[in-house]
Amino acid sequence: MKTLGDRLRELRKGRRLTQTELASQLHLTRHQISTYENDQVLPSLEVIINYCKFFNARVDFLLDIDNDFEHADLEQQVINQIIKSSNRLSSSQRKNYLNQVRLYAIFLERHKENL
Repeated sequence: MKTLGDRLRELRKGRRLTQTELASQLHLTRHQISTYENDQVLPSLEVIINYCKFFNARVDFLLDIDNDFEHADLEQQVINQIIKSSNRLSSSQRKNYLNQVRLYAIFLERHKENL
């Protein structure tokens, strides 16, 4: 798993900047850039925001929280769609529909290695 320092280094190298060049752009020292990239010091929120602005990167990317939010959002969308679809059905149809969804979820759980 990539660390914050790994991501900061990746952004800098992607722009082909030295630590000294980046430090000049962000009004930091080369030593500060080095300590951030080597995960020796956690940058302040202000520094993280400046990195994001300079590299046009998202804070959730730097902090590695993007995937969690996207995954949770997708789960909520699926749940909402199931509820919305089931509400359009009669009572007996709803029971059958939800039972099918439950069985499919069990099937996927048992075969998750194939996903």
